[in-house]
Amino acid sequence: MSSYYYISSNPIPYNILCCLSLTRIEKLKYGLNFLELPTKDQSKTKAQLIRLIIYQNDDKSLIICRNLCRHAGGNFIHDIEDAAEIVRCAYHGWKLNVQTLEYIKPADCLKQKQLIIHQNNSDEFFILEPALYDPWTIDSKEKDVLQEDELTITFLSHACLEIKGGNTRLIIDPWLIGPAYDRSWWLLHDIDENWLEKIANADGIFLSKSTPDHFNRFTLQRILQINPSIHIYAPEMLSKTIEQFGFINIHSIQFGIWKYIQTSECRLMILPDHKHPYDDVTFLFEYKGHRILNLVDCSSPNGDYLPYSVDVLLTNFTSNKNAYPSCFVDQFGEEKILEMAKIKDENFIKTIIKLIQLCNPTVWIPIGGYFLEAEPNDEQIRRLNWKNNPADVAERLKLRFPFLKTWCPFPNGKYDLGNHIAEESIKSVNEYLATSWNFQDYIDQLDQCLTDSSLKTMKGIEEYFKWTLFKNYNLILHVIEVNDDFSEIIREYYVDFLNSYPVFPQSLPIDRPYLRIRIRASVIRHIFINGLSWNYIFNSFSARYFAQPNIYHRKFWNHFKFHLPTDPPQLHNLENDL
Repeated sequence: MSSYYYISSNPIPYNILCCLSLTRIEKLKYGLNFLELPTKDQSKTKAQLIRLIIYQNDDKSLIICRNLCRHAGGNFIHDIEDAAEIVRCAYHGWKLNVQTLEYIKPADCLKQKQLIIHQNNSDEFFILEPALYDPWTIDSKEKDVLQEDELTITFLSHACLEIKGGNTRLIIDPWLIGPAYDRSWWLLHDIDENWLEKIANADGIFLSKSTPDHFNRFTLQRILQINPSIHIYAPEMLSKTIEQFGFINIHSIQFGIWKYIQTSECRLMILPDHKHPYDDVTFLFEYKGHRILNLVDCSSPNGDYLPYSVDVLLTNFTSNKNAYPSCFVDQFGEEKILEMAKIKDENFIKTIIKLIQLCNPTVWIPIGGYFLEAEPNDEQIRRLNWKNNPADVAERLKLRFPFLKTWCPFPNGKYDLGNHIAEESIKSVNEYLATSWNFQDYIDQLDQCLTDSSLKTMKGIEEYFKWTLFKNYNLILHVIEVNDDFSEIIREYYVDFLNSYPVFPQSLPIDRPYLRIRIRASVIRHIFINGLSWNYIFNSFSARYFAQPNIYHRKFWNHFKFHLPTDPPQLHNLENDL
């Protein structure tokens, strides 16, 4: 562990491959660069040179990977007849798009791993590669024979589960009350109210992430009222939030270290997601050597380096759980949106197949997509936000992996790892579905933000965007606050991030990258007042997006999703000025 290199608070462990001088970087040409650099590890067992491909974009950002084909280890070359970003393997002709790091010949097969460049000092940069990190092998345990009902998984709702190992009951990500993401997600299934008491009196609750379908404040408030001393297990990055919420028995979990629960037979471990290391984690639960792997919402769980032959793999069954593409109707139109959503979910099935190949589970259980865009003003989203059917995905997987067991869960349904028998439902799928939701109580809470005096003038808006600390990026943000059904404009304004502080032009500057967000006024003001991550916007269905040119502004979104200041803006201090 001590030989790994870490970047600030980023939990991903890296190996240092080589160094790149500032002078060498300044001499890089736009487009493709082929380099050979001395390795940082000078041991005789390692190669002495590292071959790299560096692609420099027009904005001088760098995309770096090894010059090593993942098929058979050949080196890449550039053919004059190929596009500027395409390289070809000298062995078998496989082709790689270096800008996207996707293999295009053959297509849809592999992706080249991206290397990280990190400044060590003013004149030197490290080239870093995510380490092959397998902490679950430390203090590994042989599997004991399980009795019937000794280790079980009970499905409650969405991503909420009860895992019972022996006499220990651990609840995962409870969401049983109210909406998630302002007013956008509503629970698909009717909920047994008796479960709140059962959850509050469990041996512990594990909270995987801060998003409201996993860290659901309405549900946690009720649990806090029943049992404020319940044991809460969560990644270190959530500890402060949980403490502020009012829970007193908080157990912070460090990446890659076993955390025991109640007895020496139950333990859990979290692993970082390499795409969203500040937001997502992979959850590994072990009881008597039997392992349950829950990938939650990870896009690249532990860099796709996972424990092999797990007993249970829990993953999402749909990828259409955010604004893209369903909320980009202003950009593409409804017909194109529906086509894009279906392609996106078809590609997600390929991701599930890859994950099954990586960890070879005995059984696959789909979780995490059981919500509905139920609010009446979201009828368009219900039509456009296509989701895979978990039963259809299970059938596809069984055709691909004949020995794989699958179980599509239902509320209060149980899977027994002792005999690998899944409970069968005595009701039809439709009989579990919720038919009514208490919309107005939650919408009224959001609407209170419309009367907040701190945002009645542009002064509060200006102070908010100064608080975000986002700057030096060529983008005009156009915010249009609308009513609930998007039929009326309440107000609109422009924000220009080009310089060292945001400015607010009265009209749209010409010939500048432009992002328009039409958004429910109550939702955006709720975000502003509380200093919330813009994940709450992008994962909800309360906005409509249009970008010109049509690009994803990664720097903008990453900042507003993951790097806003910790303490919320003090907009109420402006009220006297107003």
